[in-house]
Amino acid sequence: MEVQFVGTFTTPAGSLSASLSLPSGCSLSEERRKRVPVSSDLGQDRHTAQAISNAITKLQHDHYGRGPETVRTVIGYDHVITLLENTFMPVERTLLEAGEFDAVRTTRLAFQRAMEDRFVTTVEEITGRKVRAFLSQVSLDPDIAAEVFVLEHGGDDAPEGLG
Repeated sequence: MEVQFVGTFTTPAGSLSASLSLPSGCSLSEERRKRVPVSSDLGQDRHTAQAISNAITKLQHDHYGRGPETVRTVIGYDHVITLLENTFMPVERTLLEAGEFDAVRTTRLAFQRAMEDRFVTTVEEITGRKVRAFLSQVSLDPDIAAEVFVLEHGGDDAPEGLG
């Protein structure tokens, strides 16, 4: 099955357009709309996702000395997921080349724990919703970090099929 990706990627420099084209000829979002009524405004979600990506990038830059090359935020009914790519500093790359994987992972996870309150506050302010849980993980190869924010239910019932 051939799948072509086209959608929006948010980076520190701005957005790149792209979307997923399925064999039916529909985009992934079009297929989802056929099956599941969506209660949120997609335009607002895009604006919110970009604002979160930009804010997380700024926090990384301000507190770690360097922001990621690529950031993408996805917003669901009760969650926000931010993926950060190519975040390692030269010293971390040197350590990785020397096989010091545990040192880099330990430092990165400590940094993410230290930043938790800032990340959570940022997402709560931008979304207007309370974060119930924050989960953070880092992959060393490839250089990708994931920040997951589980949101309190917004008062509206979940769209059909998303209990």
